[in-house]
Amino acid sequence: MLNECPRLERLVSDVVSFSNLKQLTVESCEEMKNLFTFSTAKSLVQLEIVSILNCESMKEIVKKEEEDASGEIVLGRLTTLELNSLSRLVSFKHSKHLTLREDSDLEEIWHSKAGFQDNYFRSLKTLVVMDITKDHVIPSQVLPCLKSLEELEVKDCKAVEVIFDVNDMETKKKGILYRLKKLTLNNLPNLKCVWNKNPQGTISFPNLQEVSVYYCGELAALFPSYLARNLLKLEELHIESCDKLVDIVGKDDAMELETTEMFKFPCLILLILFRLPLLSCFYLAKHHLLCPLLEILDVSYCPKLKLFTSEFHDSCKESVIEIQVSSTITISRLQQPLFSVEKVVPKLKELTVNEESIILLSHAHLPQDLLFTLNLLLLCSEDDDNKKDTLPFDFLLKVPNLEDLKMFCFGLTEIFGSQKLEVHDKILSRLKNLTLENLEELKSIGLEHPWVKPYSERLESLKLIECPQVEKLVSGAVSFMNMKELLVTDCERMEYLVTFSAAKSLVQLVEGDPTMESSTDRGSSDGDN
Repeated sequence: MLNECPRLERLVSDVVSFSNLKQLTVESCEEMKNLFTFSTAKSLVQLEIVSILNCESMKEIVKKEEEDASGEIVLGRLTTLELNSLSRLVSFKHSKHLTLREDSDLEEIWHSKAGFQDNYFRSLKTLVVMDITKDHVIPSQVLPCLKSLEELEVKDCKAVEVIFDVNDMETKKKGILYRLKKLTLNNLPNLKCVWNKNPQGTISFPNLQEVSVYYCGELAALFPSYLARNLLKLEELHIESCDKLVDIVGKDDAMELETTEMFKFPCLILLILFRLPLLSCFYLAKHHLLCPLLEILDVSYCPKLKLFTSEFHDSCKESVIEIQVSSTITISRLQQPLFSVEKVVPKLKELTVNEESIILLSHAHLPQDLLFTLNLLLLCSEDDDNKKDTLPFDFLLKVPNLEDLKMFCFGLTEIFGSQKLEVHDKILSRLKNLTLENLEELKSIGLEHPWVKPYSERLESLKLIECPQVEKLVSGAVSFMNMKELLVTDCERMEYLVTFSAAKSLVQLVEGDPTMESSTDRGSSDGDN
């Protein structure tokens, strides 16, 4: 650490090895023009954190002498690079990880067109942008320099309207293929588009594997169609809480609505769409969506989106609906279901369903083995008036290999009723994990009923979250001989978790309430003290 050394011009005057150096801080060294020679910088294999602050004369981090013309600097462990108040800095091209923040000189250099060189960020692989005051994140003059960038995260930027500014003519001439693999956008309330409109063939992101978008309230569409056609390596797509998102893929101005588009995502494994109130379809015109490897499908609280279509269910065909995007503007949109039940569902391992999907998937004409590969099912109610006494057992009979069952906002008063089901041996026979969350009407789980006890003995995880009317986990003798995890939180009326005898059966418990001993009923209600 060097602090307030106003006459110091260089860190070292000769070739020195810093092979064990992990952190370097230089602050208020007004005469220092660079930190290392190229040869010294090559020894910084352990360097993790670099902070350079208030060094008025600093022009470059690494000075490359003529005799150092060969080789390259690899800072493989560098996680943090902080640059502030470096008014003359012109080069930082050897950094692999960069954080761009509000009011830093780095932000001004990033957005300045003067003297910008293509090799400034040639080694940059990870970029985190947060709290910046500009309306675009990656300017057109910077974009061609990011050929090696693999991960980009942009978060908490209130002013940002565009991520990739590709309108500049110089950018359009280059036609670069980018290596970006992971894109995360979070809390960008004024983001209007990720990529500016751009003619086909000028830029491409064929290596994108993960895209996550959260809380981008002004975003109307995520991908331009020319780009979506080439996302052949995309594995995960997660979009959440984007209030004005209408389409996932926007339409090119030159495209005709009558044309049927084909979107292929041969590597897509996970698709999560959550709380998207205006989303009506994947693409606003007729299209085919192919995801042959899709395993995890979680779509909930998207009231205008039809999840499935089936040749046996006429109500799930495409239609045109009106969407009110503001208090004065209403638009017409095609409502085309995302997937065909027959093509997608048989391959799924994890699925979220609402009341409408349960009805469709329970159709008698659908294959009986339609849901045989499912091992995780989330029941999510989107109808506030939908109150049921117990689980939809007829539907669960179609999911024989289910191991993990989650219920969210379902209007149930009891999970397992006292009356034995005629086909109970075939229902939930492999269930290991049960999660009950935000069930405001729930009063009893029913694990103590004699016909349910085999389920209790098989359970390995039981979670009860925000179930305000449940007073006890079980009300009688129950064995939790395989229980490894027990979580109860925000259940205001809970008197105790389990009876004393049930607590004694928790021999496998690994994670649970640290106050378990005081959360048991030592009374004689189950005849064992």
